[in-house]
Amino acid sequence: MSPTSYIYRIVADYSSDLVYLVLPGNQIGYVSPNCESLTGFSKSELEPDLESFRKIIAPEYLELWTEHVAMHQQRLLMPNSINIKLLDRNGDEHWVSHNCQQVCNEDGGFVAVRGSFSDISDLMQLQDMLGKQKTFLEQLIGNAAVPIFVLDENHRVVVWNNALQDLSGLAKEEMISTRRQWSAFYQHERPVLADLVLTGNLHGNEGIYAEIKPSLHIPDALQAEGWYENLGGKRRYILFEASPVHDQHGNRIAAIETVLDMTERKLLEEELERSTEEIALQHTKLDKLFAQVEAAKREWEDTLDCITDIVLMCDTQGTIQRCNRPFIQLSNMPFEQFAGKSWATILYGLGFVIDDYKNGNGTIHDKQGERYFDLRTFPLRNKNGVLFGNVVNIRDITEIRAINQELEVAYNHLKLVQMQAVQQEKMASVGQLAAGVAHEINNPMGFISSNLSSLAKYINKLRAFETSVVDLAGASGNTALVDEIAKTKKSMKIDFVLEDMESLLAESQDGAERVRRIVQDLKSFSHVDEAELKPVSIADNLDSTLNMVRNEIKYVADVVKQYGDLPMVTCRPQQLNQVFMNLLVNAAHAIEGHGTITVRTWQEGEVVCISITDSGKGIAPEHLNRIFEPFFTTKDVGKGTGLGLSICYDIIHKHGGEILVESTVGTGSTFTVRLPVVPPADS
Repeated sequence: MSPTSYIYRIVADYSSDLVYLVLPGNQIGYVSPNCESLTGFSKSELEPDLESFRKIIAPEYLELWTEHVAMHQQRLLMPNSINIKLLDRNGDEHWVSHNCQQVCNEDGGFVAVRGSFSDISDLMQLQDMLGKQKTFLEQLIGNAAVPIFVLDENHRVVVWNNALQDLSGLAKEEMISTRRQWSAFYQHERPVLADLVLTGNLHGNEGIYAEIKPSLHIPDALQAEGWYENLGGKRRYILFEASPVHDQHGNRIAAIETVLDMTERKLLEEELERSTEEIALQHTKLDKLFAQVEAAKREWEDTLDCITDIVLMCDTQGTIQRCNRPFIQLSNMPFEQFAGKSWATILYGLGFVIDDYKNGNGTIHDKQGERYFDLRTFPLRNKNGVLFGNVVNIRDITEIRAINQELEVAYNHLKLVQMQAVQQEKMASVGQLAAGVAHEINNPMGFISSNLSSLAKYINKLRAFETSVVDLAGASGNTALVDEIAKTKKSMKIDFVLEDMESLLAESQDGAERVRRIVQDLKSFSHVDEAELKPVSIADNLDSTLNMVRNEIKYVADVVKQYGDLPMVTCRPQQLNQVFMNLLVNAAHAIEGHGTITVRTWQEGEVVCISITDSGKGIAPEHLNRIFEPFFTTKDVGKGTGLGLSICYDIIHKHGGEILVESTVGTGSTFTVRLPVVPPADS
């Protein structure tokens, strides 16, 4: 081996590139040792001939690589390079730059072709990232609220955004790649402010604008303004500001110009000039307007940082590429610490939980349930419509959620009050109807009771008369008359008629008394809306209520009364009747078949207790804590409103008492009402 070859081999061995040498006949003369670390294949697997290299070339680039090597073997091309993909043993692809060079001896004779593969995966990834950033910046400028255009170093239009398109009436399609930027503002070709910034020389162009002055905020930037008679079909006063764009070497490669419509401000200034008396009054407004103009110039740069929503730009895998200031404040980390990481992983690490995540939308909250956020994701596409990322929007809805919960509670309360008012109105209507019915029944029942009493007297007189006739006939000694009277009495069943009349009269009087009691109970229930507190007998109220619901109970249960000695209780009796009626009817509805309802009363100190126990099916344990909630019911749809027990609870609570429930499934339930003998002053 010659010293030159030895030195070359040493250099190739320690190169980071995969180097190989193709001899005439496609034999491999040399492969650098790092081939196994780059491809997973050993030197021996690649050295036999050029054909062995085909397995590390991606199929779509195999023909290109083969032609590239062959043309160098035929000495048809000068040394050059191509970008292709290599396949390692695992099938993974790597971008490489393939370089070929002819190797000649000292006499210029062809010896071999030297080839090398340089890993450029990072470079290709960087190019892809730059492309995405270019698209993002184009969209950012293109959709900015401020009219903007950009010139390249050749004074050609490369950006003509939507706002400027609307302002000028010239479509971006007819402006891009042209030098007609002047046509939006002037009738004849002349430099615009961005042209002057690109040349960097104002000499000879001072008269183009009324005044050209440097920008107050950007070095080397210029400002100019003036009236334009027909800009987008209107007379406008425009403020131009143009600033240069430099490359890494400080060379000017482009210029960006903003076109702000200052018509309103200018008209205001002219009005102020005509009316000096209003200058002081309008000064504050002008300051504000100037501030708005200055803010508008920075709007496209600061918008994302100023909004309260969190905005993240991510790739298709959810990896954070860019974010605004609120996310940095939420995470309390610098951007560099979470850049390149998944936004979901960052949130989980901060102790947040993502719920109901579907189709890119969901809800985020902390584990303590103190903060809530609305999550939305929007696809980010390039100008060809290809998806290359997503915009994640996270909005704090903690306050809105709390307000909604308060509104829901208020709505439920209003709904309950409304239903209670309807229920009270219904009970008042029932009371009026009951009062009318009681009055209408009471009048004829007065006649009936009076007539039955008179009829009893008449029957007694008839019986006395019958006895006198028989006695007088016997005393006369006229046997035939006595026999005839006896025969007639027997044939007409006078004895049976008199006895049966007494029995019928007794039953009628008993029925009339029952009707009287029912009428009395109806009259009692006709005052359900009475708000007056007065001392009453709980036993009388219970009996009155039992009479009213007798028809509801008698077919399904026997009623057992166990009344204790109770003092008079100060209350609203008709409201208590409503409570007792609801509890008794519920007890009857809970019984399947025929059962028993036990009504018991007793006293505990200054509290009276009333319990109503049924032998029904009982209440499930999971329902016990909810039975007093408004609108909660276990009855079938249409058979209950869910307000009965809620109204009972409210009535007893307003009396300063409490209502308790005990229940066993399959055995029955007991509702206990505890009332103070004298309610508190605020009841």
